Amino acid sequence: MPTHPGKKVPSDKSANVHRYIAAQGPLPHTSGDFWSMTLEEKSNVVLMLTPGIERKTVKCHQYYPSSEEPGMEFDRPDNSRIRVDLEHEVHFGSSAEPSPFQVTLQTLFQQYLKQNHRSMPTDLQRTILNCLKSVILRRVQITRFKIHNDIVSSSLCHHILYTGWPDHGVPDEPLELLALSEFYQFLSEYTEKEKNQQSNETTTTPSISSPGIIHCSAGVGRTGTFITTHFLTLMLHLHILSSSTRAAQVPTTLSTTSSSSSSSIYDSSTDLILACVHILRNNRIMMVQTIEQYQFCYKALLLWLEFNHPHVPRSPMSPRSARSPRSPRSIQYS
Repeated sequence: MPTHPGKKVPSDKSANVHRYIAAQGPLPHTSGDFWSMTLEEKSNVVLMLTPGIERKTVKCHQYYPSSEEPGMEFDRPDNSRIRVDLEHEVHFGSSAEPSPFQVTLQTLFQQYLKQNHRSMPTDLQRTILNCLKSVILRRVQITRFKIHNDIVSSSLCHHILYTGWPDHGVPDEPLELLALSEFYQFLSEYTEKEKNQQSNETTTTPSISSPGIIHCSAGVGRTGTFITTHFLTLMLHLHILSSSTRAAQVPTTLSTTSSSSSSSIYDSSTDLILACVHILRNNRIMMVQTIEQYQFCYKALLLWLEFNHPHVPRSPMSPRSARSPRSPRSIQYS
């Protein structure tokens, strides 16, 4: 178990995988630890799935900088300091004139959708952009200083705050979760590419070796639902599942390896979401906290298949249907 707040889903670091750190929302006295972890792991994206205050209850400390407080500093036990500086802030739901940074980002995201989802209708791509209305994006620079202000390390990170997901509940529509998942993946690749350019590394398809950090309040319900949906849609997109293959192979870790040795897939008797939630819960208890969240995973993935691979049979996704998914025996929903 790592010493920082949050727990990684284990994976083969030598493979082309997407890794996650699931964490609880930082508290006032753990915010420095959180950013220290983010810097040490070189994470490209932090995804926050809860508002700071919900129903008059504090769900998470404001550990991140904003336009009102563009810089934050945290003292560390080794006498160093962590500084987090805001470079850009984008409120996608705002009616104000978009900044040049927002225009550039939206253009690149549209290009990403066209490139990765060619079968997706153009009007649906625009709808996905509209689904980001509950997103506030902050581009930050994280720097560790020694006691005499010498820079030890520095890293770029994008912080996504999604406010459209109530505690113990689900977003209004499955498409909103899919849009958030696509935007998260886009930013992960976009930030990795920027880092490679800064270090003079050239690659057409960036390999994301650093884990994404996902948190809500407790770091289990909304966090687990997002990871389940993002991982399985990413795995499907990489064509690890093939309806022409009948070999069933349930992984013991979350890995999006796209090598030929990993091309075997789940047959129609295997429920992918069931298997994924079991893997998550073996690493962090109570991931995907409610039956509503569990059912929402089916709705989101079936919608993703409908938009991207309408020819793929639905049975590999679930032997039953999104209306009556099979709950894992270890999950007790009341």
